[in-house]
Amino acid sequence: MIYILQQRLRAQNISKDKSSRVLLETVTALFDLQMVDTLFTQQPTFHSSAVRELFHQITHSSIMRLNDQSMDKLYDLMLMGLKVQIVRCRDCYELIESTLTHIDGVRDIVESKCVLATTTTTTADAEQQQQQQQAHDVMSTIDGVRARLIRTYCTQLSVSKLFAVRKHLLQWLQDRKIKVSILLQQSLQSLDGHIVNHTNGILPIGAEIPGKQYHIIVKNDGAEKIVTSDESDLILSNAKCCYPNTIAYTFKYGELHTDIGRNLYTPNDGKKKSRRGVSGGIGGGGGNAN
Repeated sequence: MIYILQQRLRAQNISKDKSSRVLLETVTALFDLQMVDTLFTQQPTFHSSAVRELFHQITHSSIMRLNDQSMDKLYDLMLMGLKVQIVRCRDCYELIESTLTHIDGVRDIVESKCVLATTTTTTADAEQQQQQQQAHDVMSTIDGVRARLIRTYCTQLSVSKLFAVRKHLLQWLQDRKIKVSILLQQSLQSLDGHIVNHTNGILPIGAEIPGKQYHIIVKNDGAEKIVTSDESDLILSNAKCCYPNTIAYTFKYGELHTDIGRNLYTPNDGKKKSRRGVSGGIGGGGGNAN
């Protein structure tokens, strides 16, 4: 949502001061601690209408106002952006990293648009100083939410529960095929609304290269011997363009291995080269649609 609002404000030539105020107020409402506590509480999945109403309240927490038509478009963009993010993640760990990438992107927006904008002013008035303090407070809150997300999903949940979370998210987004121009332009969506997902690149953790065969020989003493042979492997079209997953996930800021979750409205300058680049990111190899 923050990515989309930032792009809309830029496209409408809104002044920097007003744009920074809108983004800061919206991010502050988005990371409200009471709402964050609710999100980390075990509960049934929200219905789509309830989620839309929640984001309607967050959007209108600032001086910006959207009519119902604009809010519907914003919500559709958010849903399809989320679907791209979840469908393209190779496993649950990349899903966590993509979420952290999104959180880090929002934090960078607050820092660049609000904190740096006010500190570069030589004579900051009381309102600017208040805005700068609010920006520092919300950045601290974002850091706390980031740490809580890692603590919850990386240490307190088993792999099977992470798979269940991913499954429920995919079910919630099922059959949503709203065509979005930026997704079409970046080859992330097909003309019929399906999400394009590539089958080459780094495999999920624990997955074997497609076509690999293992022969298990049980000896008389009960011991097992595993024999592999390249000659017996099946020849599959995507076997030679897949790689074992050797990523050591740390989930630290600046050490993420995926570009999923980044701001699509900002050109990728390649400064943060992710390992997704060799695993079939945007525009590489063949793919299928979901």
